Amino acid sequence: MRSMAFIKKWIIFSALGALLMLVARYTVTDAFLATAGLICYIALVGYIWHRTHLSFQKKLDQLYAESHEDQLTGVKNRRYLFERMQELMARHARSGEKFALVLFDLDNFKNCNDQFGHPAGDRVLQEAAKLLQRSTREQETLARYGGDEFVLLLPGSGFQEAQETAKRLRQELEQSSFTINGQQLALQVSSGVAVCPDDGLEIEDLLNAADRNLYRDKRKYAFPAAEEKDHSETPCRPKEKNGLRRTRNRPGER
Repeated sequence: MRSMAFIKKWIIFSALGALLMLVARYTVTDAFLATAGLICYIALVGYIWHRTHLSFQKKLDQLYAESHEDQLTGVKNRRYLFERMQELMARHARSGEKFALVLFDLDNFKNCNDQFGHPAGDRVLQEAAKLLQRSTREQETLARYGGDEFVLLLPGSGFQEAQETAKRLRQELEQSSFTINGQQLALQVSSGVAVCPDDGLEIEDLLNAADRNLYRDKRKYAFPAAEEKDHSETPCRPKEKNGLRRTRNRPGER
């Protein structure tokens, strides 16, 4: 909008300068020549400065985006996640508005990664991130927390609403097919919810609360000891075979 307004003004000044030069051509006075030359010079300098400023601002925006984007999946990274959480906490301090976060963990991803290789594991992470991003509303923030963990920030949400969102996204992930080396694989996903201020007023407290709830979710669906042992030798199975053993990946672990 500002660029269009500037261009219109530049055109007007340039036209005025050209008009003055035409008048000076016939009047042949030094005053007209000096005025026309000055106006044209100012218009040209202004235009060059404006274009340089736009190019510089575009470069700054690009650098900012790159520094806050996860290079593998294209979603926001941990740095942006923390900055956004600070903003939401400041909003809560001003208005009392709650917000929730959902921590997602792709169960047993490390074993799948080890079995099929890092490139295949990277593709699974990318596809999972795309699916989550497509299901995220504009005011929400999806970030890769580390390894196979993602965090979704839900401004204005309470615990129940966040639980419903987590359940819906888990179902979408688990019902999707991921092809690795010709095999159709199904992800199993755990999630944990935390709400500010109910679970804390610090980033670490909220993430720890979500982590505890995620572990509780894992235990809820865990296999009995004998069945878990039976599945331990086949860490990642095709989609038509259920029963992945759930393990925990720490942030930064592949």
